[in-house]
Amino acid sequence: MIDAYDRICEASRSLELEMPGRLSGASQDDPELVPLSRCRYDFSLEVSDSTKVPKGLHRARRAEGLWATVRVNGDFEAVDRAWNLLFKSWLPESGLNLRNASAEEIYHQTPNEIGWDRFDLTLAIPVEAG
Repeated sequence: MIDAYDRICEASRSLELEMPGRLSGASQDDPELVPLSRCRYDFSLEVSDSTKVPKGLHRARRAEGLWATVRVNGDFEAVDRAWNLLFKSWLPESGLNLRNASAEEIYHQTPNEIGWDRFDLTLAIPVEAG
């Protein structure tokens, strides 16, 4: 994961973009089902449509639609608790359903700023009317 993060940092520098608020990530695996060491995680950097994507990265679009969000600031356990509350408590009670898109973590502070043991994120899950 750190190698991917380093690549997205280099892309940010080459594009002269500040990352907080533009950097997001999405896990491709459920850490309750897949060992953390085997979980896949994709970083994204929000750019305009006219931005030339640096070599080694690809362009993707965030799914349009309604997103349920919550901001969390804390360690890994705090982030895990927030995800669990969103998926296991809030979502079933909301009357909404998940859309076919990845949930995301939007970084307000990057690991370069606060390290890998503390996070300042907005958690976002794609939802639609039930």
